[in-house]
Amino acid sequence: MKSFSYPDVKLIDYTKDALDLLLFTKYVRLSPDASEAMEIIKGWDDDRKMKEWEYMSNTIESSWEFIHFTFNLSKISRALTHQLVRTRSQTDNSHDVSFAQQSQRTVDMSGFDYYIDPKLEGESESIFNKSMDVINDFYNEMIDNGVPAQSARGVLPTNVGTSIIVKLDLRTLSHMLRERLCTRAQGEIQLASQIMRRLVLEVYPWLEPVLRVYCASVGTCRFRNYTKCPIKGIQIDPEVGRIYKYGDKYEVSEKDSIDTREDLTRPATKSEIQKAWEIMNKEGGFEAVPEMQKI
Repeated sequence: MKSFSYPDVKLIDYTKDALDLLLFTKYVRLSPDASEAMEIIKGWDDDRKMKEWEYMSNTIESSWEFIHFTFNLSKISRALTHQLVRTRSQTDNSHDVSFAQQSQRTVDMSGFDYYIDPKLEGESESIFNKSMDVINDFYNEMIDNGVPAQSARGVLPTNVGTSIIVKLDLRTLSHMLRERLCTRAQGEIQLASQIMRRLVLEVYPWLEPVLRVYCASVGTCRFRNYTKCPIKGIQIDPEVGRIYKYGDKYEVSEKDSIDTREDLTRPATKSEIQKAWEIMNKEGGFEAVPEMQKI
């Protein structure tokens, strides 16, 4: 058995010539005759293409659905994939999001690997590892006694290692990253999402403005009741029309916030919010601990 704390994420396929294809879809929609549109677009210089894309990135997102990315994620937990498979297509076409995951019903999971939160240290880490050993012993005993894997899997932990292939169009990827890059998300899926974003930007760096956390995309926080983010204190509170006030309903102290503004009298711009998010992750990131809710 081995533990892991860092996901292995690979971009295994993506739409080639994505920028030309995006511009082509716009050209077709707006032109009375698009028979030679692709050849015309290929003849544009980079500055012309970027100018057209800048316009497209701030308008209707339907053209984004023509661009797809396929990732292979391994050394991740079932807890992460439980969240990942809740990703929904941003269109009426459910096939814009596809998953293929390792099956515990057929795969013998004896000696399974497992995710361990890097924040677990000392006695807590020891207890967690011992628990995994005990679970593995019971699982192995059932398999040795002839219990089918599909029945024995019932004792496996949520943090058991798994692998999954996921395909998303650009529109869905953009919306997924808006929430999964947020400090409110679990640390493991935050990190996997950051790697997915980085891999796409290595191929198409011009996509950066549409692959941002929600607050840096929109300018305000996605979660109105979320009060513990170190970035939220530089954003506007829509309810009162001013920046979130430290020590009021905003629970992060001023010294713990990340502030990149030159003018402290105004809310941060979207670019300043993005810069603060990047600084925060270079310093180790931030993961909120959700409060228990009683029904």
